[in-house]
Amino acid sequence: ATPAGPGGGGAGGGGKGGPGRAATTIRLRANDRSIRRGGHAFLTVTVAPCNGRKGEPVTLRVGRRAVAKAELSGVCKAHFHPRIDHRVRFRVAIAADATYAAATSDKLSVRIRTGAGARG
Repeated sequence: ATPAGPGGGGAGGGGKGGPGRAATTIRLRANDRSIRRGGHAFLTVTVAPCNGRKGEPVTLRVGRRAVAKAELSGVCKAHFHPRIDHRVRFRVAIAADATYAAATSDKLSVRIRTGAGARG
């Protein structure tokens, strides 16, 4: 995932930039993209650039619906632990502020693990 062009958002197309706003890159990753039904995924969000962003809210979404919110740590990371009952595609978004443009991550799909070795 690379930053968008001038005035653009971050990975996945992002939001609209504004005059003087730096582009934002936001990445969503999962420790395991295959979880047993009813288990919890461990999702990590990373935002760059990081300077001055501690405490900013990020929103975990499924489609257009917000399902959770978290604040960025001092190293611009946030974690989510959603319960997984069926295959789902997550995105994470961060709003624009005076310094940085808004951005939305690429979709991350988490599926249900099947078979005898199912764990989660």
